[in-house]
Amino acid sequence: MTINTSKCRSEQELLRKVIAMNPKAFDEITAGERGDLMWFGLALDESEVELVAGKIINRFPGMKEAAHKRELGAALNLLAKYYPEDFDFFPKTYTFPEDYERLQQDMEARRCAQYIVKPSAGSQGEGIYMISKFRELNSFGARSLEDLVVQEYLGSPLLINQKKFDLRFYAVVTGVNPLCAYVCDEGLARFCTEDYDSRSSTNCFAHLTNYSLNKRSAKFIHTDELSAPNEGSKQTLTSLWNRLQAQGLDVDTVQEDIRHVIAKTLVAAQSVLLTQHSVALKAANEHGVRCFQLIGVDILLDRHLKPWLLEINANPSLRIDFEEEVSPGITQSLPSPLDEHVKTIAVADAFRLLRLSPEELAGVERLRSYRRVLPDIFPATGELFCGIRRAFEALVPLRTPDAVTSAKFRTLGKWLPLMSADFDIIFKTICRKRSVNQLGLMAFIAALETIAKKLTPTLDAKTAMEQLLTTVQVHLESA
Repeated sequence: MTINTSKCRSEQELLRKVIAMNPKAFDEITAGERGDLMWFGLALDESEVELVAGKIINRFPGMKEAAHKRELGAALNLLAKYYPEDFDFFPKTYTFPEDYERLQQDMEARRCAQYIVKPSAGSQGEGIYMISKFRELNSFGARSLEDLVVQEYLGSPLLINQKKFDLRFYAVVTGVNPLCAYVCDEGLARFCTEDYDSRSSTNCFAHLTNYSLNKRSAKFIHTDELSAPNEGSKQTLTSLWNRLQAQGLDVDTVQEDIRHVIAKTLVAAQSVLLTQHSVALKAANEHGVRCFQLIGVDILLDRHLKPWLLEINANPSLRIDFEEEVSPGITQSLPSPLDEHVKTIAVADAFRLLRLSPEELAGVERLRSYRRVLPDIFPATGELFCGIRRAFEALVPLRTPDAVTSAKFRTLGKWLPLMSADFDIIFKTICRKRSVNQLGLMAFIAALETIAKKLTPTLDAKTAMEQLLTTVQVHLESA
C-alpha cells in the first residue's frame, strides 16, 4: 500500500515511522496526488474531494459535524428518548436554543448540582467551565448560546491515588452505510494533576482531565513505562488495566462495557454523518472513493466502574512528542516513547485493516490490536431511524440537500390528515425554537414528533412515530 503524506500536518512524523517500521507493507509518497491512500491533516474541501477519485482517504465528509458536541448531544438525547435502557451512558445534555427552558427548570429544581459548559466545536479543554447557577451560563463571554453545550457534571468518578482520570480510545470507522467500526485495545489514560475535591469546582487541574490543560501544571509527571502500574499523568491503557486487575477488579467486563458504549455512540453519530456524507460525497462516490477515519473516544469510569461517554474527537492528536519548559517562557520538544508506542499501534493496525477490501472486512472479527464493535455488538436502531432518514432524504431539494424547506415540508399534507396551515405552523414553530430557517435532520425529527403527537395523542412517542413513518413511507415509495 502506498501512502501519500503530502497533506499531513503534525501526524506526519508518526506516519513516517509506521511506514519505516513496515517496509514490506507500506511505501510513502511525499508529493502530488498519487498513492493508494491519501492522509489529510484537515477535513477535505470540495476541490480536494475531486482529487481523490479511486483512492482511500482518512476522512469521512460529515464526521466533523457528527462529532460536534451539539449535534452528537442532540442525537444521543433523541435515541435516549426512544431507547432509554440502551442509551443511558452519557451525562444529561442540553443544547441551545431548544433546551434553554429545560436547563433553567432543572437547575432551579436541583440547586446543589454542578454543570459543565463546553463550546460545541471546542477542543483541548479550551473554553470549558463549571456552573451551579443558571445566571452563570454566559459569565465567560460565549459568543452565543448556540456555541455551547451544557452537561450535568459526573460527580462520582473512579479515583486512582485521589486523582480523577479519563480514557482515550481509538476507533477506526471503515463504513457508514452499513456502519462498520473497530476499537483498538491500546489507548491512553489521562490523569488530573491535582487531587479530586468534590467540595470545590474552581480548580481545573482537579476536575478537567484534558491532557492539553494538565500538561501545563508543574505537577505533571512524564513516564515512559508501557505496561506496569505507575504514577504518570499520562499512561497506557495496558498500565491502567494491570493496576485495576491487581486490585481485583473485573477488567474484562469493564472493557466489554466500554466497547458497547463506543458502538452505541457511533450509532447515534450515524444519523448526522449519513446525511452530511451523502451530500458531500455524491459526486466523488461516482469515482469510487473509499473513506475511513481514526477517531478518539473519551470515556470516564465512575466509582461503580460504569463507563460514561465524554465526547468523540474526529481529529485526535497523533503527535509523538511533548513540550518541556527548560527555562521561564522557553520550551523544547522532546520525544514521547509512550505516545509513539500507543499511536503507532493504532495507526499501523488501522492501515492493515484498510489493506482488506470492504467485503473481506465483513468477515474480520479481530485484526491485531483492533476488534470489531459494529455491526456485531449493537445493531442499528431498527427501522425507526432508517425510516426517518429515508423520509428526510426524499424531501430535501437538490439546491439545499441538507435541509427541508417549508414547501417540501408542506407536501406531507398530501398524505396526512392535517390542514396546510397546520404544517406551516409546525414548520415555523420548530424553526423559531431552534433559530433556523429550514429543517435540518434534527429539526425535521422534532417536526415529525409534533405531527405524530397531534395525530395520535394517546400513543407513546415511539409507537406514534412508527405509525407516522409507515404512512409516509408508503406514499413516498408510490410517488
